Amino acid sequence: MQTLRAFVLLLAVVGLTAGCDGFNTGTPPNQQAAPTPTVQFATENLGAVPSDSIVTMTVSLQNPDGREATVEILYAQQASSATPADLNGFARTTSITFGAASGDTTLTQTVEVDISDANISDGRKEALFALQNLQSDGKATLGEARQLTLNIGFPPLSDVREGGPGTSGIFAATVTEVSGEDVRVQDETAGIYVSRNSEFAGAVSRGDRVRISGTLSTFANQLQIDQPSDLESFEVLSSGNDLPEPTTITLAEAAENPDEYESELVRVENITIAPGGDESFQAGGSAGNYTVTDEDGNSLTLRIPGDSFYEGEAIPDGQITFEGVLGEFFEDVQLRARYGEDIVVQ
Repeated sequence: MQTLRAFVLLLAVVGLTAGCDGFNTGTPPNQQAAPTPTVQFATENLGAVPSDSIVTMTVSLQNPDGREATVEILYAQQASSATPADLNGFARTTSITFGAASGDTTLTQTVEVDISDANISDGRKEALFALQNLQSDGKATLGEARQLTLNIGFPPLSDVREGGPGTSGIFAATVTEVSGEDVRVQDETAGIYVSRNSEFAGAVSRGDRVRISGTLSTFANQLQIDQPSDLESFEVLSSGNDLPEPTTITLAEAAENPDEYESELVRVENITIAPGGDESFQAGGSAGNYTVTDEDGNSLTLRIPGDSFYEGEAIPDGQITFEGVLGEFFEDVQLRARYGEDIVVQ
């Protein structure tokens, strides 16, 4: 009986060993097959603006096996919002060849795309590229990164904000508020505060679409581009544009997530203003701060800045709808009433 058990145990060990790497194919572990040569893009996404002029796409061949490999880059025009004119006539297909080489290494080839004449006046565009028709006498195959998206235009402002203080970026946005030396701008994803810059504030108007290059910092809980030293450059791209649509929120939502709406246009309905003993609005300083309350008892600050339309205007005694920029000053979340249409009496 013990002999039989030992024999069964030996069979189990042999079966387990046969399932281990290197033995299931009969190949010893130190003689495993070489990695498969793989052709793919070095990255699946690229971003640039026309002023960058040239964008370089990189294609790599990993683990070459000593055989020459050729692959085509297809410009998928029908799936792209970028036109051939935006790419300066980039060919529909471009062929690249990797010479014969072997070893644990990576070969690269680059292809340039000229976007200097790309028209992004109506917004960001995408050019889609794909690898196809890989040919080799070896075992080369296409990798996972066989498609690439080239974003032509400015990144979403939310991406720039996400980097936080110290982040440098270039983006395009619409001016939503000009107040003294301070400006708020916003795109479809986020807003930002450009502070203490008389040159910029004097050059732009509400509704201007501007290109901005600058470095982010923070003050009083607001993310900003502060003073001329942090605003590296700007350009007015167009004027008279529609403002972004305000996001409808409640006072509770503004208080709970102010960073989500900071420097953006918001709409808050069914709120009342506590006049604090005033019959007409005062502006600037602490005198320009009023409390607004909703039907659930939530409250927030209504800020009347120094150059507000509302300075000297009668304070409404009924419910209002606010449509304007949301700001922050340390822990004080503020609805900024700057223009004549920001407060609508219901």
